Amino acid sequence: MKQRNRLKSSFESVRENFFPKWDKAKKWRAKKVWHLPVMGICCNRLKEIQVRTVFENEDELDRLLIHEICHAVTPGNHPKRWNERMLKASKRADELGRHGLVSLLSKDIEAYKNSFPVKAKDVYGRIEDVVVEIPNITLNGLIRGIAKEFGMYKSELLAKYTQCRKIFNKVKKEVQAEERWRRDFLGKHDQN
Repeated sequence: MKQRNRLKSSFESVRENFFPKWDKAKKWRAKKVWHLPVMGICCNRLKEIQVRTVFENEDELDRLLIHEICHAVTPGNHPKRWNERMLKASKRADELGRHGLVSLLSKDIEAYKNSFPVKAKDVYGRIEDVVVEIPNITLNGLIRGIAKEFGMYKSELLAKYTQCRKIFNKVKKEVQAEERWRRDFLGKHDQN
């Protein structure tokens, strides 16, 4: 079965079996988007569940769809209500005898149970760490890497965390000043 057909079929099955009260008008759809920064995204504005990969394994694909549809039916990123809705889906998978899916959903629930929303201090702190670790990194390379790390597009990261460039430039100057000091210090001691 072609990827598009398998995705559509899995999406309809998940909607029917795990979210029977959701999207009765069938306005939502699933779509493969190869350039996503993460495995899947729930796009409320477009009424789309977007996935980067259409897994061959039915349980893997259904887990991803369930994960993203839980975002559609609960507000926020991975709060308590999202976790509760994932638990409900896991119980339903157990009722259906889908034990592999139960295991995957349980791992997701556990992974996100204690997750915290990303804050500006997390992003800016990561910028500082990376510039110190890799002094020659470019702003573009840094932003691309950090955006991927936090599951965002570069444009999304820059729009949400507007001080990225400022933090990068500040830390870059500090690292360069420290490097000049070391060079000067070692140069003076080598002459003696």
